[in-house]
Amino acid sequence: MTLKTQLYFFCHCDKVLNIKEMKIKIKPPQIVFAALGIAVFLTAIIFIARSPVLIISDMVFRDLYGKHRFRIETVKSSIILFRIVKPVMIADDASDDILLAAIESASRRPNCVIFPLRFAMTARSYRENYPKIPVIILEGRYSEDGTNPLSSMIGSSREDYFIYGTDIEADFNRAGLAAAFLDDEKNGTIVVFLESYTQRQGRENFTKILVEMEKTIKTQFFLSYSQQQISRINDISCAVLVGSGGEFLEKHPDIPVILFTWLNPGLFPDNVAVIFDDSPLIQVVFAVRMAAAGLAEGRIPSKMAAVKSGKFNKEMTKKIINFDEKKPLDDLTNF
Repeated sequence: MTLKTQLYFFCHCDKVLNIKEMKIKIKPPQIVFAALGIAVFLTAIIFIARSPVLIISDMVFRDLYGKHRFRIETVKSSIILFRIVKPVMIADDASDDILLAAIESASRRPNCVIFPLRFAMTARSYRENYPKIPVIILEGRYSEDGTNPLSSMIGSSREDYFIYGTDIEADFNRAGLAAAFLDDEKNGTIVVFLESYTQRQGRENFTKILVEMEKTIKTQFFLSYSQQQISRINDISCAVLVGSGGEFLEKHPDIPVILFTWLNPGLFPDNVAVIFDDSPLIQVVFAVRMAAAGLAEGRIPSKMAAVKSGKFNKEMTKKIINFDEKKPLDDLTNF
């Protein structure tokens, strides 16, 4: 092509190629899908880049909790917090040095590290090594009567940690509501098996809610199961098991049970109607948000779940789960 021809082509390329008559069409759906793809990609990058929440656990807990259930709760917490919740898994007999090494290997700069009560001594060592990283201790279901072993494990420096326990008051309020529903106007007797260190708070809050609801339901409390004592009660309509009374499940398979446990629901018989789960996995979201808000101590309610759908309808389950003692009970008094 000669120079003259090249110049002509350059000056008149629109006529040669008929560009003015060409219409470049970009379909709107393609733009939307492209924008969504970019947004998802950027969101994933930000999510992965954020410092993770580490939660200490062991293989025995994971197996008893249920591996699938364990993964589901971890993923749910990650989505809600919009940062990876990363379990640090160790053998149940691992030493403090091994656990500290596992934590450091999981992340050098985590958002925070969550220790269940049984790992509180390791939490103390970690806090000494990494004073700038928030350390959260979940102490579980202990009342404020001096029975909590945490002080002997971390010393007197409680202000160095974020310490959260299970909300016993809220849990027993909701357990009372659930028990009244399970009684189903039979006016029978509800038997409640308590741990020694929760018996005062448990008894007070369980009976208080029944009184406020104007339910004339007989309630008997025990610290352990005794067939001789239980056999004297002929009209048991419901049982509540809080750390004791496990024999009741086997010996009374026809009576509905409210069970306080983090164990896999699949391990229990069909008469377990409701479970209150206060495992560390359930408390992760509350604990991280409370620590971010600067709350040094606090209480976290258990997760209440209906195990047998035939015992609870969806509306009543929702009311009990969302129970707030500051609200009137008018809509809860008529089952």
